[in-house]
Amino acid sequence: MQATATPCLKLVQASLLVLLIAACAVPPLFAQRFSWDAERENLTVLPEDISGPELRAVMQGFTQALGVRCEHCHDDSKGPRFSDLDFASDAKETKEITRTMMKMVRRINGEDLAEIDRPAEVRIGVTCITCHRGNALPITLEEDLNRVIVAEDVDAAIARYHTLRERYGDGFAYDFRVNTLNNLGYQLLGEDKIDEAIAIFRLNTEMYPQSSNAFDSLAEAYMKKGEPERAIALYQQSLVLNPNNDNAVEMLKQLKAKQ
Repeated sequence: MQATATPCLKLVQASLLVLLIAACAVPPLFAQRFSWDAERENLTVLPEDISGPELRAVMQGFTQALGVRCEHCHDDSKGPRFSDLDFASDAKETKEITRTMMKMVRRINGEDLAEIDRPAEVRIGVTCITCHRGNALPITLEEDLNRVIVAEDVDAAIARYHTLRERYGDGFAYDFRVNTLNNLGYQLLGEDKIDEAIAIFRLNTEMYPQSSNAFDSLAEAYMKKGEPERAIALYQQSLVLNPNNDNAVEMLKQLKAKQ
């Protein structure tokens, strides 16, 4: 005896039919895959006959060298997904900057470095990563922090330091060695930004508590501020860490002579 379909079963069957029709209407997955060969449009620096794999390697090289994603240069106004990007568009200024940088690298490698006399087996050349080191803006840590001090204040710069150290501390985008903060501190000291210099030197002693030079520099800043007692204590700490610090010995003599 043939079973009669219930209203619920009919609804299920109808739903399955709709899904089947929709699935047949959708192009197969391989037809939707992104094609690098199809995106070879509006090439003004790269050769027009560059292959898809070669183009992909160049683009991936940019993202790795600058620590950015494709939308850094390519128009993403249609949406945030990779498939939404308009690769042919010149809407973003960063795309034209990239073209300028490519021409610069080509000139340096093809002309400037070609004039350097060196053994044939020694290869010298620059790439994006030479300057950028995984950073979209190729500046030093000192420059980065000083920009924050000028735009905001030293507290914001210290917060920025910790953020950058957490993100880039294991890489080579920034130089987090002891001399970086030391150099920035002396730059500020030379500009008579004594309180800012003290804050940066103090940060250096916190990050490098075994550095005799870090305490020596902080002592000098307090001496310039007119706080000899603090300077003496810091010079003494510097000598504990490095008994051969002749500068600390001389500064202590001068400071104690004035007491």
